[in-house]
Amino acid sequence: MVNCVRQPKSPWTQLTTAIRSRVRAKARKVQCTVAALKKQVISAIPILNWFANYDIRSCLVGDVAAGFTVGILNIPQGMAYGVLSGVEAINGLYASFFPVIIYSSLCTSQHAAVGTFAVTSLMTGGIVHTVSAEMYSRQNYTDVDNATLSVMDDIGDRIPFEFRLRALIAITLCVGLWQLMMGIFRFGYFAVLLSDHLIKGFTTAAAFHVFSTQLKLVFGLHKIKEWHGPLKLIYFYYEFFSHLGSTHIPTLVFSLVCITVLYLTRVFVNQNPRVMKVIRFPVPIELLVIIFATLTSYEMELETSWGVETIYNIPTGLPSPVLPPFSMIPELLGRTFSLAIVASAILISLAKIFAAKRQYKIDCNQELIAAGLANIFGAFFLCIPVTGALARSALQESVGGSTQMVSLVSATIVLIVLVALGRFLEPLPRACLGCIIMVALINMLKGAMEIVRLWKVSLIDASIFMVTLLATLLLDVDFGLAIGVLYSLLVFAFRLQYGQLEVMGRLRGTKDEIMPIDEPKVDEIIGVKIFRLHGPLYSGNAESFVSKVRKAVLANEKAVSVSHALVPEPAAKKWIAMPGEFEEFAGQLVRRRYSQVPANLTRMRMQAGRSQSEATAEISHDSNAEAALVKRNLRRHSVAPISMTTFKTIKESTGSLKPIKETQLWVKEPIIETMEEALEEPLRAIIIDCSSVSFIDVVGSDALLRLARECSLEKGIRLILAACSGSVRDIMVLSGFTKVVPAECFVKNVFTALESLDFHKDY
Repeated sequence: MVNCVRQPKSPWTQLTTAIRSRVRAKARKVQCTVAALKKQVISAIPILNWFANYDIRSCLVGDVAAGFTVGILNIPQGMAYGVLSGVEAINGLYASFFPVIIYSSLCTSQHAAVGTFAVTSLMTGGIVHTVSAEMYSRQNYTDVDNATLSVMDDIGDRIPFEFRLRALIAITLCVGLWQLMMGIFRFGYFAVLLSDHLIKGFTTAAAFHVFSTQLKLVFGLHKIKEWHGPLKLIYFYYEFFSHLGSTHIPTLVFSLVCITVLYLTRVFVNQNPRVMKVIRFPVPIELLVIIFATLTSYEMELETSWGVETIYNIPTGLPSPVLPPFSMIPELLGRTFSLAIVASAILISLAKIFAAKRQYKIDCNQELIAAGLANIFGAFFLCIPVTGALARSALQESVGGSTQMVSLVSATIVLIVLVALGRFLEPLPRACLGCIIMVALINMLKGAMEIVRLWKVSLIDASIFMVTLLATLLLDVDFGLAIGVLYSLLVFAFRLQYGQLEVMGRLRGTKDEIMPIDEPKVDEIIGVKIFRLHGPLYSGNAESFVSKVRKAVLANEKAVSVSHALVPEPAAKKWIAMPGEFEEFAGQLVRRRYSQVPANLTRMRMQAGRSQSEATAEISHDSNAEAALVKRNLRRHSVAPISMTTFKTIKESTGSLKPIKETQLWVKEPIIETMEEALEEPLRAIIIDCSSVSFIDVVGSDALLRLARECSLEKGIRLILAACSGSVRDIMVLSGFTKVVPAECFVKNVFTALESLDFHKDY
């Protein structure tokens, strides 16, 4: 037993002490030497470290092969996601070059492949559409605030490219600023607060949005409006099926051929282990499809002769840096916050996956700084926002890439296309890019099957997945993410508010094995209630916790008050005959598996017509038989048998039938046919096992204080707190708990508490 509790420091003292110690630790690390300066520079620019220590023999071949493969994949995906972002294909190619160089120089991940991504491109396209429409409307004196959604779409159909490009540059800059600020202020861990199943549900639904947007390109339907906002998928598919009769047949045939080739090669070649063992490298089918589609379009003159829409114009060379429209930053910071969060969460999750697989450490904050600077730099060169992509990263790792040299090689491949080969891709049909996106999204769409696994494991996690998925599908992407995050926070708060409270007991045959009472061979200790709370005790669940403890105390009091009542003989018979009377109390007594159940067998004999002396004599002769009968009856009712070791007799001198003064409880006959009376010992102490309490606030401490007062002053019950952590104990001491309750209420563990109550003996 702890006889005294140390006086903790005040919260302000703890805060100032922590700040001073942290400042001193930082100051000790700061050294005005060349070596210290070099270390700081290397920490800020990781490429200086890994490039200087690069192992050419073991890494170069794999990195070059992986870089070449990823670079080839970046070309078609960059072009496709550039169009998806609401601008031109060339902007996607720019994003596969400029930001990649910056990120690979500053990141700590060795395998995260940064570039264009379907979900972020879709979100970018939505913001580009809205912002550019507002800019165009303001210039043409159109009242955008009162415009309907269809009017906005009519405006969006004729927005000049200059407006969309201006909006894109500002959006990319704002995303980079958000990521940079999160990295500088050490908010890297906030990005991973989005659970995996929330991200999975969101990306699956967003992939379906992306898939739907490509149908217009694949079917050659140019008159379909672009819907944005809630229920946009419903509006889109209504519009899509309304215009299905206007399908451009040459475009559809061309698209079906591309999809067939892409899908069959993906399934039977690149995802076939037997084939991959032979060819070693995946077939760059996306690049091959683009090459053959471009040649076919050029030779057959698909645009002029058949009306198939093509890329038409791809500038050759690198773009000149453009100053972003800084005046639009205040307007777009709020709109781009969700986009920045999604991009950051995907990148950090991806980096953590490969870091855990390859057993190296990453710095989440440095990853955010690298991604932020990459997007800020990309904004000056007309790039769309970038983030990590699982498909490219997995391909990079599977081919043999082991460092960020892969990203530099892939950027070189894209540079060659930009400088020398871009103009040769101008005849490429836009439908081909839509086909590449649709086939690439198949694995993401299969993420909907995650609900099957979650449903078997956790209904709460399954509900988070489904709410996020349905909200993103029915509403827009931004609304779906917000609803998913809000629902996830509500579930988290609900779990905290209704934390699991277990009633504990002692493992039969042991002294210090305290386990939940629901476990087999665990008995509740007579006269003591042991509770264990899993989670914090704070304002959200303090009253709920205290209420459950009160119910347990009241139930015990009710049983004791009944057992001590002086019940006349007629009343007793009436109780036995009443259906359901006191069944609850009897069931509780039996389930607790008391090792000793004093039964007034003498009264039973006297009720049968025997005298007191005859009944007393029969007790010693028939005690074993009665005990065996009780055990058989208990087993028949699927209740654990009770060890009958003690039988008390009436010590009344008179032979008349009087109310029994010994503690007794009458129970309904079908439960225990031969045990009419049982002992319920009054509650002496409540032990709260605080070993699983993560933290406590002032409200929780006050609730425990009120409970201690109720137990001590009104009922004479001791409240003991076992295994409190230092922080929990400090809060309770500072809140005045020990001024009312003795310091001896804090004990080391539950076994120590039982020893202090003289319940330490095995029974």
